[in-house]
Amino acid sequence: MSKKYLRILLILLFSPMFLLLVYVAVGTPMKIGYGCYISKNWNAIPAKIIHAEVDSLKYQDTNGRWKTSYSPKVSYEYNYNDTVYVGNRYSWVKSYDNDELHDAAKRLVYRKQKEKEITIFVNPAKPSEAVVERMCDSGAFKSYTFGGVFIFSIVSIFIAAFLFSRRKRRNH
Repeated sequence: MSKKYLRILLILLFSPMFLLLVYVAVGTPMKIGYGCYISKNWNAIPAKIIHAEVDSLKYQDTNGRWKTSYSPKVSYEYNYNDTVYVGNRYSWVKSYDNDELHDAAKRLVYRKQKEKEITIFVNPAKPSEAVVERMCDSGAFKSYTFGGVFIFSIVSIFIAAFLFSRRKRRNH
């Protein structure tokens, strides 16, 4: 009986869906967290928007309805230590939504139309690295982190239950 459970556990651990779940639940918050950590001492400087648009992604939800989510797509020019650089990174991860990122994309387009500058964060050690939004305080980062902890907790409970059930059987 224990070999059967071991096989099920191995299938779960190495199945593509499980790996995708782990990547989404753990990988994205780690990327954002790591980005926040490495950029905490980066310099905030003004940049001129070269191009800004609202990027869209159409997808089908679980009920078969078509939905659209949005993300900022931006190119900007900045001057750092008398050298001009061009950047296009908005945040540490490329994600889409209908709320925070959609509003940010619309704001960038508006600022481009009004020829207003934006603030970006530049790596002083490597000035060609820059990002518009560090996402440290964003709702997306909080959601990803909460989801990652939640999913990790559920998986841990199942693994612990499996291991304890095996230990009980051995002792009897």
